[in-house]
Amino acid sequence: MSLDNSTPPTETFWRIDRRGSTLVASLDRPAVRNALNFLCWEQLESVIAEADGSPDVRALVLTGGGGIFSAGGDMKDPEPRGEGLLREAARLRFLQTVLARLARLSTPSIAAVEGPAVGVAWGLALTCDFVVAARDAKFIAPFAARGLLPDGGVGFHLVKALGRLRATEILLGNRALSGAEAYDAGLVSEVTAPGEALERALALAEALGLSSRDTTNLTLRALRRAEQSGYRDYLDAELEMAALNLHNPDVAAARMSFRKAAEPSAKREPS
Repeated sequence: MSLDNSTPPTETFWRIDRRGSTLVASLDRPAVRNALNFLCWEQLESVIAEADGSPDVRALVLTGGGGIFSAGGDMKDPEPRGEGLLREAARLRFLQTVLARLARLSTPSIAAVEGPAVGVAWGLALTCDFVVAARDAKFIAPFAARGLLPDGGVGFHLVKALGRLRATEILLGNRALSGAEAYDAGLVSEVTAPGEALERALALAEALGLSSRDTTNLTLRALRRAEQSGYRDYLDAELEMAALNLHNPDVAAARMSFRKAAEPSAKREPS
């Protein structure tokens, strides 16, 4: 699915590898710390479709190259892609579609997290069936500091896992969690030594491949139904609120302030 087919993709931001029956997708945008732009989400949808449509794929592993899972949404993404009230939020509507497809993938999905998983990238990791993280990984969702509402399902997952009060503390307090802290909070399946998250995720994927594919799929469906009751309603509400919030004049000022603050560090990034 794409909102704009006028220009064919010229860059590939996911490195795809096959490790036996495991499909590994590694985000590869080192100059922007693996920030997710619209094309990243389009390409991820294709990766998910490949995993879903290939009987010989028994697990999907998502990770980031260079020791960084992802710095979150790309704040320098192109102009809006929609019309009307949802004009500014059309990208969000599309990435929600991608996340919803990942959430119902017929094979297990595993996020292997090293370094930061910021904002919507944290939502991407939490959508997976397993999250394997280095103990010094960093999870944070600084939406409020940028004048934005939490998106990518982050609020849904945090409330489900922690309850409203702790979710509020993390989101409005811009609180960062290490991989070890996230594990203690029930937001990570397993912690590893730094640099070993992908290796452990691959071992987990291999073990999952030894089980019956149908049994694994049915188990996933049962567990997801238990957790995601009302998920689509939540995403619809999230989209509506985010679309309305993007008409707030304070948002543009907050974004500009964030970009100016990020410019010095961005200039030091390798090109």
